[in-house]
Amino acid sequence: MTDELRETLLGAAGRLIATEGIAALTVRRIAAEAGSSTMGVYSRFGGKEGVVDALLYEGFEALRDALTARPDTDDPFEDMVTGCAAYRDFARANPTRYQVMFATPMLGLEASPASIEMAAASFACVCAKAQRCLDAGVVAGYAAHEIASSVWAAAHGLVSLDLLGRRPPVLADDDPYERTIRTLLRGFAPTAPTPRPMSR
Repeated sequence: MTDELRETLLGAAGRLIATEGIAALTVRRIAAEAGSSTMGVYSRFGGKEGVVDALLYEGFEALRDALTARPDTDDPFEDMVTGCAAYRDFARANPTRYQVMFATPMLGLEASPASIEMAAASFACVCAKAQRCLDAGVVAGYAAHEIASSVWAAAHGLVSLDLLGRRPPVLADDDPYERTIRTLLRGFAPTAPTPRPMSR
């Protein structure tokens, strides 16, 4: 059975983040926005940190689902490109969730073990796509998680610039996203220069 108050409180927190930023969240503000009492926030989440953690968990859960929504094809290279497109689509469709997912650590809030595990599960989807590329021989020289880390870093960086409206002026009339992902992946091709060990 759906906990209607829980969903109402999470919706209220999401609206506050969307209009004022995650730093504006307080138990009192969440309760007022939801038309509830502060006791409702404490009973469902234990406080503000619990609300943020619930949003964090659900955000990475939704991202995992977005990354696995389209079945794999016989072309793992294109599947990685498609996965990156799904990543950007998710961020654009859920800017508030995306902000919570990647701004929470900067606010000094600790994620629960469950949220950390869900975040790892979403990254594992990218690793799986990288492993398929390795198995097919279209990339080489690094472990799947190293390739996935590079792809995620590029995707996240470009997506973040877009969401913040801070794309460099030289790219204002261009969309470098897919081209960047393709260029990065081609850099891992077996014919690319011999890779140097990554620092750890």
